[in-house]
Amino acid sequence: MITQPMYALPEAARLARIPSSTLKRWIHGHSRRSTHGEPVFDEPVLRTEPTGVDELTWGEFVEAIYLRAYRGKKIPLPKLRRLVADLRDELGTPYPLATQKLFVSGRDVFRRVSGDLEASPEKQLAMEKAIVHYLESLKLEFTADGYVIQWRPAEGDGLVLLQPDLSFGAPVVDVGIRTEVLFESFAAGDTIAAIVEGFKVPVEQVEAAIRYETKLGAKLPAESAA
Repeated sequence: MITQPMYALPEAARLARIPSSTLKRWIHGHSRRSTHGEPVFDEPVLRTEPTGVDELTWGEFVEAIYLRAYRGKKIPLPKLRRLVADLRDELGTPYPLATQKLFVSGRDVFRRVSGDLEASPEKQLAMEKAIVHYLESLKLEFTADGYVIQWRPAEGDGLVLLQPDLSFGAPVVDVGIRTEVLFESFAAGDTIAAIVEGFKVPVEQVEAAIRYETKLGAKLPAESAA
């Protein structure tokens, strides 16, 4: 399941809340010029080599979520690229950031990633706490063989989940209805009470779906938002 292609790049970027241009570089690599004007190619982070395929697997999607936490703390991408390559060999998997082994030893991984950054011990500790808090907030569930099988994004208030074997990985509420479907019904003018009755979804899940889609950028018509 972890190797199954799941998301077109723009949708993966939207769900993971990562700029599309950034995610594209993470999976395809990036051609640029050095400070001396020489051509340089930065290898992908989430793949061992460029494939030219825009669609992300479930494993790549989960890894992108994890990588976002480190990049959010301004940890250099070349350092993260080396870390991921090393972990692939160490853990024996193409998706080391999507394994339970990594999350169990998350603090040690952070120290390896940030150890040579120019920061005071106090700043290092603050960064570690912030990242560990973020990782613990991801609400991930694992399969018996230790891979991430489910993610409950913080924007869904614990009532929205993404799982590769449910609705092709699209966000759903706990009863299995896509958040997009519930939001579109509300945007079309249906009341929350009508949606609850029509879809047989608890009111708190309907409200969570609407909040979730709104946080991810879905827009309500002016009359619905009023």
